[in-house]
Amino acid sequence: MIRLFSGIEEQGDRIALVEENGKTHTYSELTKEADQLAQPLRDFKGLLALEATNELEPILALIGACRTGCPILLVGEGDLESKRNLRRDYQPEFEFSRKGGSWALRKGGVPLGDKIHPDLAILLSTSGSTGSSKQVRLSHENLRSNGLSIIEYLGIENTERAITALQFNYSFGLSVITSHLHGGASISLTSKSVLEDGFWAQFERQNATSVSGVPRSFEMLSRSGFLDRSIAGLRTITQAGGRLRPELVEAFASYASRNHAQFYVMYGQTEASPRMSYLPPESTLENSDSIGVAVPGGRFRILDANGFE
Repeated sequence: MIRLFSGIEEQGDRIALVEENGKTHTYSELTKEADQLAQPLRDFKGLLALEATNELEPILALIGACRTGCPILLVGEGDLESKRNLRRDYQPEFEFSRKGGSWALRKGGVPLGDKIHPDLAILLSTSGSTGSSKQVRLSHENLRSNGLSIIEYLGIENTERAITALQFNYSFGLSVITSHLHGGASISLTSKSVLEDGFWAQFERQNATSVSGVPRSFEMLSRSGFLDRSIAGLRTITQAGGRLRPELVEAFASYASRNHAQFYVMYGQTEASPRMSYLPPESTLENSDSIGVAVPGGRFRILDANGFE
């Protein structure tokens, strides 16, 4: 089994991460720091509860735990205290969270041991279209193969740099990290939203090339006057996380065309780890209400009531 983030150290001195303050980390430095942080997790059979924010330390914990084979319960910052059922139901043996202003790996509860499937990489929350929130089990192969598929259809090269407009305890945000790091590209870390002061200034200052958002992001951007702006270096805009109104799909596709960028509408589910389809940019204006075509390696079928294709 090839684990998530295995082999990324082969990118060597290429920049992998840029922190909000401008400090850079090469792939060699990133994997060395991640492996050191995750050293206590090697060969143990329990679960790591990881509180995710778009900062260096949680990213290191994510990469390091995956490289050791330690399964992760990925949650938002503060969730371990505010959602007490997480500890009760999943009994993480280790926790990585911020307390007193500092990030630290701490011993948690009683290990689940052989109750955890050996292929499990990440437990990721989804509310689904109906019903209550639940944890989806994703394997290393699920996440790696979907990341490689995203690399292929988005054409992610080592010159690309994505900015973290989404938290990585959300499947869309996680896929930005997995695809760019497996593609030899880089990531600009920020906790700011697309509407906050400084987001686009950092985007341009750190030579970012792509941004991702959910329907609400694009609704707010359209009202803020973004469509009248030109962002230096912006090559790729991706949208998922729900249906975007066709008129906004057309507006952002036209914006991208005017600014020599590409706008991708995508459809996915956390259970699919997570991308399932994408709408090729050249087809967007004519098909603004479509989810597009299946991602490389996938396919869609329509079955009748008797199960025939």
